Amino acid sequence: MYTFRVIEELRENEFEPFDQVVTDYELGLSYSKIRKGTKLFDLTMESDYPELENDPRTIMILRGENGRSFFIQKNTELQEFTYYIVGDTGSTLQRVF
Repeated sequence: MYTFRVIEELRENEFEPFDQVVTDYELGLSYSKIRKGTKLFDLTMESDYPELENDPRTIMILRGENGRSFFIQKNTELQEFTYYIVGDTGSTLQRVF
């Protein structure tokens, strides 16, 4: 079983320290990474997420075997993300981005 761990760091302005939120999501027995710049990414965004099709922050879609999809986003001055795939034992298997 795979778990998707998102570490999100947020702040009000660039002079404040980040607050951190760690969230885990179940992916199922497998997952797929669909990178921006590929035909599959463009088709997926067009058909499933037309309202986000031109979002410049989204650089990848992570799709779990259980049907859940997640958007991998670029960092900004006020939001920083770190993404991991974690195994059953809690050990990191892969840093997604």
